[in-house]
Amino acid sequence: IDDATLAFTVEEAAQALARSGRTDADAPELVESTGGWVAGVLFDRLDDRTDPTRRAHPLREYLAANVIGRLPDDLQEFVVTTSVLGQVSATRASVFGYADAGTRLATLRSLHLPIVWKFGGETMMWHTAIRDYLLERLAERGVQRPVEAHDLARRLHLRTEVGIHEIGRAHV
Repeated sequence: IDDATLAFTVEEAAQALARSGRTDADAPELVESTGGWVAGVLFDRLDDRTDPTRRAHPLREYLAANVIGRLPDDLQEFVVTTSVLGQVSATRASVFGYADAGTRLATLRSLHLPIVWKFGGETMMWHTAIRDYLLERLAERGVQRPVEAHDLARRLHLRTEVGIHEIGRAHV
């Protein structure tokens, strides 16, 4: 059984959301943003960003123990640091000094994590709740590291925008 077999279809997501009383949820958007990851679809709205107790949220506890927490330290460092990027490719991650970013992405791809893979599996995108958790982990490192990471991400974005206008490419 592979990830695609376990993933919700739009119809299955809509049914599960309706059963949980979430008739206002956008099933197609949730399936797209989570790759159909069941927990991602069902926990999405439960992760209320205005809730001051969200650090104790069951999804965050699950991520800490069973998803991010099970990664080797070097991969945890990689996913936390690159979490400032909406989409992580080897090129984008190399801006943070990861010369082996392609290898790290290939390892992550082999672990069957709740990651949406785009552009033929070359670019990863976390579910919003997971990315928020990773950004919190980045912020916990102290002021300097997150500031440096966000600054690098801004410079990458500016470089990408210039590149888009100059060569008409949207994917870095």
